[in-house]
Parts: sequence; C-alpha cells; structure tokens
Amino acid sequence: SSIPLIVINTGTHEIFIPFLNTINIGLLYTLVFIPIGIIGATSAYNFLAGFNGLETGQGIIILTFLSFIAYITNSAWLSLIGICMVVALFAFLMFNKYPAKVFPGDILTYAIGALIAIMAIMGNFEKIAIFVFSLYILEVILKLRGRLKKQSFVKPNKDGSLEMPYDKIYSLTHLSLFILKKFKNKVYEKDIIYFIFIFQIIICLLSLVIFSGGLF
Repeated sequence: SSIPLIVINTGTHEIFIPFLNTINIGLLYTLVFIPIGIIGATSAYNFLAGFNGLETGQGIIILTFLSFIAYITNSAWLSLIGICMVVALFAFLMFNKYPAKVFPGDILTYAIGALIAIMAIMGNFEKIAIFVFSLYILEVILKLRGRLKKQSFVKPNKDGSLEMPYDKIYSLTHLSLFILKKFKNKVYEKDIIYFIFIFQIIICLLSLVIFSGGLF
C-alpha cells in the first residue's frame, strides 16, 4: 500500500525538529519515511489484538477521530474515506463484540493500520496520528521486552474472570489487567476492552488539545 503513495510523491517533505526548526528532507520522506510509516502502522496495529471487539472498536475510535481531523484540515474527501471504514467496522462490530461470533484476523487489522497511516500521510497530520497511535507504540515496546515471544492473551478462570499470564507485563492487555486488579477483585474480558477504549479516547482528546493549542 506504500507504493502508490511513493509514486504520487504525496505528503509534505518538511519535518519539524525541536530546536532545529523545519527542515526539508526531500525524497528521503518519500522513499524511506512513507514505507516505514505504512509497514510500522500495519504491524503495530496487529500486535494489540485477540480480545472480542478490541481491534474493531479501536479502529472505530481512531478512524473517527482522524476523519474529524481530516475534515477540519480541509481534506473532506479523506474524511469520507475514513468514515466509510468506520461504518463498515460498526457493522462488523455487531458480530465481533463480546461474546464474538466472528473474528477479524490479520486481513482487517492490516487494513485498519494501513488506512490510519495513509490518512495521516495524505492529510499531512502525521504528528497527530503518531500521538493517537501511542498505545500501539507502547504495545510494540512491551512486545519487544518479551522478544516478540509473549502473547497478549491472559489466563482465564472457570468463572470467566482473568489472571495475569506472566510474572511481568508484555502487552497493553496485561498492563490493563494489572491496573484493574488494583481496583476490582475480579476482572473480565469486557473490563479490559473498555479500559483500553477509554484510554484511547482520552489520548485522542488530549492530542486535539495539544496540537490545536500549538503546544507541539
């Protein structure tokens, strides 16, 4: 999916580096940053998965927010593309929410991750998208901590409540369970999913405040 963006030479070639002002990186952006962005987003989005409705719900939250950003930055056509995916995800969520009857698989997660990166690049709001994507960046860091050998899944009890699968935290789902266990005796799958959704919404709203206020 990065090849068409490279061919049309989309996006801005200027990046802002704190204390160094804005610099033009020319074809380095097209030939290096675009492929890295597409591949990185698709792979990272696929890391945080395996819970009923998690991938779909996260896609709805992030793409709805980025569609709004695209609209207010005069890229209504890009906003329309994002909303089309959001509508499709809502339809899929009816069958993917807990308890799920169908599961997305890599095909959907790769598509969502790629669309997030494409919208950010073509809409020239990469900084906002990276900030919004911070949960997935954290997920990659945690997965690397486990040398990419640890799973996001947790250990279920007979009553449906969940326990930590490892002694250490190797995924955002583990971190969510660890935090929730501080406040609840029994934590269920839906609790973890909604906890991540809430954090994602907070990050989206926070990014809007930060970037609209010119704080970054």
